[in-house]
Amino acid sequence: MILEGAGGADLRVRLGNGIEVVQGEDRILLDPARTEAGVPSLVTHAHSDHVPRDVGRPIGPVYATPATAAVMRVRYRTPPGVPSEVGFGETLRFGDLRVTPLPAGHVPGSAMFLIEGEARILYTGDVNPRGGLSVEPPDSIPRSDVVIVESTYGSPSLALPDQDEVRLEVVEWAASVARSGAVPVIRGYSLGKAQELIKTFNSLSNMEVVVSGEALAVTRALDGFVDLDYTEGPGGGRHVVVSNRFPGWRPGSRVERAVATGWVVVRRPRSAAAFPLSSHADYWGLLEVVERADPEVALTVAGRTRELAESIEKVLGIGSRPLPSRWFSPI
Repeated sequence: MILEGAGGADLRVRLGNGIEVVQGEDRILLDPARTEAGVPSLVTHAHSDHVPRDVGRPIGPVYATPATAAVMRVRYRTPPGVPSEVGFGETLRFGDLRVTPLPAGHVPGSAMFLIEGEARILYTGDVNPRGGLSVEPPDSIPRSDVVIVESTYGSPSLALPDQDEVRLEVVEWAASVARSGAVPVIRGYSLGKAQELIKTFNSLSNMEVVVSGEALAVTRALDGFVDLDYTEGPGGGRHVVVSNRFPGWRPGSRVERAVATGWVVVRRPRSAAAFPLSSHADYWGLLEVVERADPEVALTVAGRTRELAESIEKVLGIGSRPLPSRWFSPI
């Protein structure tokens, strides 16, 4: 049952400065837009829409996993000791609230947060229950009273094909391009997709992988966390280039371009090959996350929130709604 307003249980949540959780005098922020003095901020992963904009000069404590912290220092120039590092399975205590990060399977270092107080709340952040080749395997999803679940691919129209088959298609395309004498260049996000592409070629081919752009800096930051075989280039012989952008190329070189993102299931580029390789759970994966957590209520955030909430109720029979911006008690 969802109890409206400030009455009922002492534990309350809202969508405000990120996801806000309060119990009595204790308050925490999950993936906030900004830090607040004296209030802990917990960051699920280092994509910019989950990191406080003022993390370079935070006014409150910030916590993240070691891999996420390493990337944040490169991408956002955080000061020494920011964020404070917390390992998977390590429990932080903030008054009467306990918070434990668990692998989310989205990008290297990405975490779900299990918040325990008067109830058990699981905030998934960006999640992928099937994981990938370059990320920590997702933990068993804990039973929770409340799940706050991302909704990026929260529509039946955003079901993705088998990701192992997509990886094979990527490698076959690159090998074919290389055999033709051209250089295959694949664009993917610098955090997550770039590492997944590198690991895909390491696992399924013997092609040299050249990494460029911001993807190179992020991949270097993850050297102690993900086992990847890559070079800064230039490549020798048949090789594939992985970058977060299509780089300029030497005159006389022939290149063929591709993009790797789940969004190509609805928007295909005109001038490049396209592969629906995603670091996110698709529609069915999101339903799987909620079903495995078996909550009393599921709250949806970030994306197709209403559509996913309707599906959760219809398919799983679990009460669901988008997380509101006013305080309310979810238990």
